[in-house]
Amino acid sequence: MRFTKTAMFLLFCMILSSVFLANITNLLSEEVAHNLNNDLHKNKVIPMTDTPKHLIWFLQISDIHISIFRDPSRITEFKEFCDQTVDVFQPSLVLASGDLTDAKTRDNIGSKQMLQEWQYYRNVLRECNIEKKTLWLDIRGNHGNINIS
Repeated sequence: MRFTKTAMFLLFCMILSSVFLANITNLLSEEVAHNLNNDLHKNKVIPMTDTPKHLIWFLQISDIHISIFRDPSRITEFKEFCDQTVDVFQPSLVLASGDLTDAKTRDNIGSKQMLQEWQYYRNVLRECNIEKKTLWLDIRGNHGNINIS
């Protein structure tokens, strides 16, 4: 019974995320089209059909938790995601949602933003040329909002 509830919850979250990202992509594409040709695309409506003409691919990655104190394989796995997974799927959009860095102190008791963790995150994106491959949106989670003034 627990597996069924968990599976249904995950399915619901995936559907909700899909709708959310479709709306974001639609808004972004309308803004680009509007900027390219102000009058022609102003009130354009895309009809829903059974063709893949308006199909987009997006990826979501969450809870990366890049840490300078624990689990260095997270950086390697994040780089593999950016190099390999993004290249295979060629998504229109990647959403990195929450807890991009770990923000934990060496003793794992306290919490603190570590500049080096954010630098690792940024450097992986730069090394993989993400900005040339896809639109990358990142949203900080609770770990990314610790000690922010």
